[in-house]
Amino acid sequence: SRRRRTDGASRMKEIVFDLLPNYHRPTIKLYDMTTLIDTGAVIPAFSIPMNTLREMFKTKLILDNAEIKGFGGVCKGKICSVENFRIGELLFENFEVFVPDTAVTFHPFLLSATLFAGMKYSFDMINAKFALQIPDGNLTRNFFIKELKGKMLTQILC
Repeated sequence: SRRRRTDGASRMKEIVFDLLPNYHRPTIKLYDMTTLIDTGAVIPAFSIPMNTLREMFKTKLILDNAEIKGFGGVCKGKICSVENFRIGELLFENFEVFVPDTAVTFHPFLLSATLFAGMKYSFDMINAKFALQIPDGNLTRNFFIKELKGKMLTQILC
């Protein structure tokens, strides 16, 4: 008789995206918009006007006058919660993002590496692919931005 695999490998889920040509950094397309995968970023950012964000997603203001500090200096904006943001099959039911007052990148979406906690991600620059491997197969998550002692921190809940 055959035995089922119980080591968890059968739950592994892989999602593969095509990397867009002519970009020097890993860029994919989500919602018909360019999306930068920024492995050095901690906080995801949406560089789109608030009215556009509200047209695209059910959005709730979490924190006005937020400040994010990084290599580019201090950036002012808002922390918003977006409902049901999808990265392919991966669904973030509650997805908190930084929305800068002025665009910080020409990509509408900047996705931070912190979104992929508990996953494996890889870039195949020869074949122009970005792959997410989700060991537990759980495709539904939540992403929150918290402030602790003046620093913005992130938390993922599955």
